Amino acid sequence: MKDAFPSKLHQNIDNIFLEFDIISDHFHEDSEIFYTDNNELLIPTRIYINDDILKFEAINPQMKRILFCYFTRHHNGYTRQYCLKEIIKSNYILDYEIPYIFRLSGEYVVEILYDIVEITKLIPYEVINKYVLSKKENNTIYCIALFSFCKSFFKKE
Repeated sequence: MKDAFPSKLHQNIDNIFLEFDIISDHFHEDSEIFYTDNNELLIPTRIYINDDILKFEAINPQMKRILFCYFTRHHNGYTRQYCLKEIIKSNYILDYEIPYIFRLSGEYVVEILYDIVEITKLIPYEVINKYVLSKKENNTIYCIALFSFCKSFFKKE
């Protein structure tokens, strides 16, 4: 799980492991590499962890935010969408969350894509452009998928 986030968050991730007694084995089958600032993130294609930990109210906001981000990769589509909506509720996007949002856009789940259209309003154009111009394969592929959907979505409106 640590590889899926920037190093500045590793202490919080350690605390999540301690608090919830999570075993790090078999979290995911495969990962894709995304880049944010100077960090290489290994974002899992799917995670297979019980999503009950999302229901704990006593989690500090930063830990909860990390969990919402990570659980956008959950094997259950309803859990992925719930976590995305929780991120949207904050009305701001953290830098490390953007690759997760891009990754969701590549799944073409219509219900989630409509939520992504809402979240793109929270990401400054310059930030999205930075990912597109990074020339990193996954960053670019998912940005194009996201823009392609948004373009067709807004044509319908």
